[in-house]
Amino acid sequence: MIGCSSNEGLGQNPSCREFNEAAVDSLTEYNLGRRDSLLLLNALDILNRAIDCDSMYQLAYLNKLTVLTMLGKQREVLILIERLERVLPQDPGIFIAKGLQYEKIGKEDSAEVWYDRAKQRCDQNLDAYPDSANFIYDRVMLIAITAGKEQALSEIDKYIRRYPEKEELLSYREAILNFDKEKILDR
Repeated sequence: MIGCSSNEGLGQNPSCREFNEAAVDSLTEYNLGRRDSLLLLNALDILNRAIDCDSMYQLAYLNKLTVLTMLGKQREVLILIERLERVLPQDPGIFIAKGLQYEKIGKEDSAEVWYDRAKQRCDQNLDAYPDSANFIYDRVMLIAITAGKEQALSEIDKYIRRYPEKEELLSYREAILNFDKEKILDR
């Protein structure tokens, strides 16, 4: 998984966005092959600063969830998911994270319920904002998790052709290439 840096529809102050951008840079470097856990710890520290700067900074929370998952901090992931469910009750990323947590403990039926909710929300978001890079990311990551990397790559390639000006889609494609569901579930 990779962090999101776009701030579509969000009104954070610039210094908070700079923290998030710096954290995403560390995540991107990690995902592009430099598998140094110090990059993840650095991203986590910076994301905590972004959240301290703006306690309602949704994107920073979602990126923090990604980092905690990558670090295998299961207890902290669950605590953050519970908090995010109150702050972002309709965010598909939360539904995906909850589905993954159920899948990790072998409750596939419960995981499917959360993945279905995520798909419904992704579809609603993309119907309303079809060119939103963040919503496209949510959708293709859900596909990677539920249908596999090849299908997700096919989907992101369609979006890249449709929205060539959205350069962040190329980094999302790279994240899918490096995606390994088994590693996520093993953490």
